Amino acid sequence: MTLQIKVYSDYVCPFCYVGKAAFEEAIKDKDVQVEWMPFELRPSPSPKLDPVN
Repeated sequence: MTLQIKVYSDYVCPFCYVGKAAFEEAIKDKDVQVEWMPFELRPSPSPKLDPVN
């Protein structure tokens, strides 16, 4: 029986990137179907600072 896993991950988050390698190592050679879903940790980034003001 295939285990189905849905993973929500932010594609720019460095911690998500590091965790992805460990996750893929854990499921290697197992009957697992993974569905990667986008999740933005900061959908609206804070405005950049104005160095003049």
